Amino acid sequence: MIHTISELLKEVSEFKSEFFDEQIYYRGQKNGTKAGWMLLPTFYREKKQYASVPFYSDKKEELNTIYKFIEKNYDYFKNIEFDDLISIINILQHYGFPTRVLDVTQNPLVALYFALEEVELKDGNEPVIYLVYAKKTSAGYLINSDLKRFYNDEPNEKKRLDSMVLVNGCVLSERIRN
Repeated sequence: MIHTISELLKEVSEFKSEFFDEQIYYRGQKNGTKAGWMLLPTFYREKKQYASVPFYSDKKEELNTIYKFIEKNYDYFKNIEFDDLISIINILQHYGFPTRVLDVTQNPLVALYFALEEVELKDGNEPVIYLVYAKKTSAGYLINSDLKRFYNDEPNEKKRLDSMVLVNGCVLSERIRN
């Protein structure tokens, strides 16, 4: 258990020394695995709860819902190309829309902020910071054509993108940048 920022930075430094040829990413969550919070994007967490909702079982319905959200909230997307799905999904993520995106950061202090955001003493939360590493050579960039193919091919849950793909999203605010 870590109690101070200097203890956190020491742990990060030790972790980095073991994985020096890899890129380290961090994810801060206000609740740990005790409450069932896993490293899953909201889409997959809610899919378990709302399995009968077409949005969660039909990729075409998911894409249609995304574009309906854009139509109703155009001001958020007016500076984004209509076919720039990476940027669109990134913005949706930051407005609470259930996406297949899991935010990570390269700054452990940003992860600490999100782990402690809105956490009160003795509120039952169990803040956690996950360290995720990827070989520098394998950290790829998902391109829009891959996303379009994913959403437009025949629906088949077995046919999917790589289990984890690192993507640089659009930077429309300081919060998204972090």
